[in-house]
Amino acid sequence: IFGVDFKTLENQFNQDMNIQRYREKIKTYQSRIESYIENIENLKNGDIGGIATYEKIKWFMTKGFETKTLHALERKAKLKDNRIFELQKMDNRDIELARESGNYETHNKVEIGLLMGITAAIDYKKLKTLLQVHLSEEVDKFKSIDADTLSYKDLQFWHNWANRLDKRIAQAKEIIGECKSFLNDKNISTIRSYKTHLGNI
Repeated sequence: IFGVDFKTLENQFNQDMNIQRYREKIKTYQSRIESYIENIENLKNGDIGGIATYEKIKWFMTKGFETKTLHALERKAKLKDNRIFELQKMDNRDIELARESGNYETHNKVEIGLLMGITAAIDYKKLKTLLQVHLSEEVDKFKSIDADTLSYKDLQFWHNWANRLDKRIAQAKEIIGECKSFLNDKNISTIRSYKTHLGNI
């Protein structure tokens, strides 16, 4: 019985310590939230212009290219491969030599171009949740919560949320930067000029 009681007391002590730690973390971040809101506003609508960038790349990745081109870009993004290749047919002698070494390719891959911000072709989709939910709706909720009256479960949630706030802001900035590189006029021109080669991996 003593063992059970001791374990119960130990668990209660650990939970009480967690509650104190969670409340301190939440209150610390709440004291800085106005500064965060200012930075987030700049991220969304100011110099960084995340929302406008998201809308622009969303248009390109849904309506701005042919379906085949879109699929090729998404595939390259998943592979994190920004290279564009042209397939050049090997002469018969090279084909024979290749087969002798177990290679049955009939074409050589020659790099003819590079894409910018290729990961944005799929990562842009994360921006909507980051900007509209995590860095907008949830920020408003966090600002008004009372850490002293939250349940243990809610304290855990908002403590973990606060721990992820800086990481989410950094992630949004990184994706926006990639999107802007992708949307560069030269890059869009490269995609359209080499669209028949984008499927060559």
